[in-house]
Amino acid sequence: MTGAKVASMSLLIIKLTPDAIKSISAQAASISVSAENDAVPSPCRSLCLFDKNTRLCLGCLRTLNEIQNWRHADQAEKRSIWARIARRLIDHAE
Repeated sequence: MTGAKVASMSLLIIKLTPDAIKSISAQAASISVSAENDAVPSPCRSLCLFDKNTRLCLGCLRTLNEIQNWRHADQAEKRSIWARIARRLIDHAE
């Protein structure tokens, strides 16, 4: 990961509270072990503000494309989006 991208992710995560980070991480972990046919909840936290550098929503860590396609995504794609959110949190921690 480039220095600019790391700095940008740092700015993004700093804007999320520690409680929000814990909540997002816990929900992502829960979804990764849930039954395949379980409904996947939206990661939306009603804080729709985009970081201009990362182009991620500061509330849910999704891209605009992921947000726009959520309603029409099947359960597998929704799980994939949650996995990407979890990865974004892990990338920040490294």
